[in-house]
Amino acid sequence: MRKINITIQIEDNDLIEHTLVKELNGLLGNSMIDYRVFPKTEHLKENKTFKNLVKAKREAGLELDRFINNNK
Repeated sequence: MRKINITIQIEDNDLIEHTLVKELNGLLGNSMIDYRVFPKTEHLKENKTFKNLVKAKREAGLELDRFINNNK
């Protein structure tokens, strides 16, 4: 079993999003196990705390990836 993650950027439109999800469900059926909409964070880009949290998240993700790769 493989998991594949993709990120899709669409216009900020509920109808387009609904249509996309409907099409993906039709194409993938029960194979689609996760769906999330990323929050808008443009207004936080200059916030120091936000920048530090994003950096910590990125570093933690890299450490997790290294751990997984080293323990295959």
